[in-house]
Amino acid sequence: MNRQGLRLVEFADRVIWGKTGSLNPPIANDCSLRALREHWTTVNQPQNPATNSALKRAAVAVIAREQRFLTILRSQTVRAPGKICFPGGGLESNETIEQALVREMQEELGIRVLPTGHVWQSLSNRGVELNWWRAEIVNGEVIKPNADEVETFQWMTVPEMLELPNLLDSNLEFFKAHQRGEFQI
Repeated sequence: MNRQGLRLVEFADRVIWGKTGSLNPPIANDCSLRALREHWTTVNQPQNPATNSALKRAAVAVIAREQRFLTILRSQTVRAPGKICFPGGGLESNETIEQALVREMQEELGIRVLPTGHVWQSLSNRGVELNWWRAEIVNGEVIKPNADEVETFQWMTVPEMLELPNLLDSNLEFFKAHQRGEFQI
């Protein structure tokens, strides 16, 4: 049995019998794998240290062409209106980061992308776990911004982005971490 499996067995034993060794009737009466899995997920949900609540997670697409990065100008109807950033968005329930990345690119820009690798992970100033992923636009796809989320898009160099007064803070932190050598783009 692997380490994760052993942890789940130990966890099940603790949930069913409790720390004192006495039976936990609500769980013991419904000792299905589903009940244990749901309880395991709830107990082991990543927590936001600032709020001690379930951590919100998001996927960010790092898409580069000829030393330029795909950026969006956020519409006035979304969080951080008028900010320039890489495209991306929050994970929906039971969605992987890669699935969220693909869905968000379709929703925001009307394009299909292929996630090609994890780049970096950070925590936004709002306490959202940001997962930065390299992605490639599928050949032949034409960018068509969704006006509800994106005012426009642009391909920009790093120096151009760093000069922007309306660059989203998390994107600035991304470039600072890159300059510190925390990851390669």
